[in-house]
Amino acid sequence: MHRCSFSKVALVLVCFLTVALAVQAQNPPVFTAGQQVTELSQAARVLAADVNNDGFADLVALELNSNGSRVVIYISNGDGTFRAPIQVLEGTSPSEIAVGDFNQDGNLDLAVATNTGPLDQTGQGTVTVVFGNGQGSFGSPQIYPVGGPVGGLAAGDFNNDGRMDLAVLGVFSKSVTILTNTGGAFTASSFSVPTQFDSQNPGFFPDHLVSLVAGDFNADGKMDLVYEDVCGDSGCVVSQEAYYLLTNTGSGFTPTFLTLESTGATSLHVADLDGDGRADFYFAFNGCRGPCSGVTVAYSNGDGTFQMVDAVNGDTSTGGGDPIDVIVGDFNNDGIMDIAAASSAPSTGGTPGLDIYLSKGGRSGFAAPIHIESPNGVNASPFRIAAGFTNHDGSTDIFLVENGDFIPFLNHTSTAQDPCPYPADPGINFCLPASAGSVTSPVHFVGSFHTQTQPANRIELWIDGQKQFQVFGDRIDTSVPVSTGVHIATLVGVSATGQFIKSTRSFTVLTGPCPVPTTPSVSICTPVPGSTVGSPTHISASAAPQAGRTITAMRIYIDNQARQTVNGNTIAADIALPSGNHALTVVAWDNTGASQTKSENFNVAGGTAPCLPTDPNVSSVRICTPAQDSTVDSPVEVSAGATLQAITGAQVYVDNVPAHFDDNFPVSNSFSIDVRLAMAAGKHQLAIVFYKNDGSAVVAFVNVTVR
Repeated sequence: MHRCSFSKVALVLVCFLTVALAVQAQNPPVFTAGQQVTELSQAARVLAADVNNDGFADLVALELNSNGSRVVIYISNGDGTFRAPIQVLEGTSPSEIAVGDFNQDGNLDLAVATNTGPLDQTGQGTVTVVFGNGQGSFGSPQIYPVGGPVGGLAAGDFNNDGRMDLAVLGVFSKSVTILTNTGGAFTASSFSVPTQFDSQNPGFFPDHLVSLVAGDFNADGKMDLVYEDVCGDSGCVVSQEAYYLLTNTGSGFTPTFLTLESTGATSLHVADLDGDGRADFYFAFNGCRGPCSGVTVAYSNGDGTFQMVDAVNGDTSTGGGDPIDVIVGDFNNDGIMDIAAASSAPSTGGTPGLDIYLSKGGRSGFAAPIHIESPNGVNASPFRIAAGFTNHDGSTDIFLVENGDFIPFLNHTSTAQDPCPYPADPGINFCLPASAGSVTSPVHFVGSFHTQTQPANRIELWIDGQKQFQVFGDRIDTSVPVSTGVHIATLVGVSATGQFIKSTRSFTVLTGPCPVPTTPSVSICTPVPGSTVGSPTHISASAAPQAGRTITAMRIYIDNQARQTVNGNTIAADIALPSGNHALTVVAWDNTGASQTKSENFNVAGGTAPCLPTDPNVSSVRICTPAQDSTVDSPVEVSAGATLQAITGAQVYVDNVPAHFDDNFPVSNSFSIDVRLAMAAGKHQLAIVFYKNDGSAVVAFVNVTVR
């Protein structure tokens, strides 16, 4: 018998949930290669950063040439194409590059480390800073000597004075120099750091320090450092490396040796990969230990130790090549940070290109690589990789650097399974809790951030005027205990220049959460089966997994429409519904992809009928409330609907800032929303955008005054 052959009612429900489960478990990324860009020369380092403040990621490249190297900017046109290259700096041997707003004018600036003389203890290093004008041009260089050759360069506010400083790692000096920003200029101070492979053997390099990253690894609000120490002793395995954490105490840095070794590691990168508010670091490697190639992620435990995970084991994984350089981003729009790599050709055949390793969430590992071939075929030579928003679709794109060229890979992945899609243009999408909604504690906060000036620095969560949590990245997904009563929450997105975008809403915490069941099952606490309730309807549920498993996600379906999705084992939402009988189903998925469901029926009295166009031939979008040029109280009820072909979701913008998003899954030809949004007193313009599955959208506007 067919697995969905039960009764007609069960047929609809079970088949629908089977499809939903398949989509939940598998959301493969969809990328297409854009127009290839010819570089002035081969790039040794690349960054995706918005140097002209238009909201699109540009490419900043440190390129090699016959005279040494130079810094070149490729400005994005916002459609996946790029303007002619702009040369910013040229030197004998620039080696590292960092970005930040170093003069507090809101524009992205550049810092470049340059080495002169022999690459040994007698060589010299400098750091050159050039200030950007926000239009893609840069001013005169300021040059700061830092002693010997530079092995690493990282930007961060190391003294918490609101100014971006620089940390410089000496290759042979066994020291870190902090260039403290005094407001447009820098003062230098240095301190010695330990090494693991000390050697005075003639004919061999001593220890040399080659990579440095900055991040808040213990979530104490101070920027720490991690550096890589490479052995040159004859007794070491070739390219053997060790790692040290430098914890920022506020008055200095305390070193800690990390129990992690590697061989053939490439540059270190930093990101909060598991979303716990602590920075992690990661890198690709091709060396001599087992495995011989792959990607290592070091998850911070917050106490000076790290959980080391081989995100990719090149010896055993299939489908991908050897990773050469790596970058983090949510590449399949599921709300979880993934890793992408510039890679060689897979051992199973094919050509070099791009590998994507989809995260399973938290620290539960990564899926087998998905390989995307370079359009250059067997002649491709992927070398560096970067990522950012390079167009208006709200999905993270990838820059793949090859021999003398770079290729923008444009992300066309559906956002239907994204719990909180990125805004298409700069702004914050504050997805949970619902504006003016009622929830239980702990309160689940979910948001995404498209920064005006990329890359994003962090998202902060403020509750009732107090900062509660922050993530160094462009997504936030956390649960925070909050007392009963009415509260104000604000998500603050901070860009690379320190500029911020805010989104604020009110919510009410009800007494007690929905208790997690004591046996593996889904429990629906509200509404009670068969009860009659008002609208918006408060729905709360929880789930318990089978032994040895973890509940990773839950979703509310009403009348076979997905209405709310969260990561975790509890879910609560206030959903506006029309009067009448409704079917409620709650689905919980565990870390193996298995699901559990619970269903019930309830009635809504006094509900609001869906706001839909009265005559789609006249207008395909209708705004029912608020009325045009009306004066209302906050929170403002916003109800609107559309009749279009294949609607995937709707976004409400308040004064050009994303305020609310609802997805429409499964896709249908009519869709309505009814939300209550907290707004400040004064005049506002609301834009309600309905998206179609072909990428197009229809928008309607209304002006309103809030008392």
